[in-house]
Amino acid sequence: MRQIRAAALAAAAVAGLVLVVQAQGPATPPAGRASGQTYRVPRTPWGDPDLEGQWPGSRSAAIPLQRPESFGTRDTLTDGEFAERQSQSARQKDQDLADFDF
Repeated sequence: MRQIRAAALAAAAVAGLVLVVQAQGPATPPAGRASGQTYRVPRTPWGDPDLEGQWPGSRSAAIPLQRPESFGTRDTLTDGEFAERQSQSARQKDQDLADFDF
């Protein structure tokens, strides 16, 4: 029983030491930033945030970047619109898999 308590106490002490060391953080600032400087978001010449770069596109390729005007200010679909989208998605899936022989 004493061995189990001693092992548990030692494990708790090690975990506590790890947490204390991690909380202190690095003593030197990250490369490319001087001490005391704060991060500034890159901006375009007209002042908007600069979103230039590489963005993952494989899963978000079908997501439109602009909301269709037909929705107006609604933020939900009607039951009929939802059912139509489900059937269209099923037709698209069948069409996409038609070329493969499982």
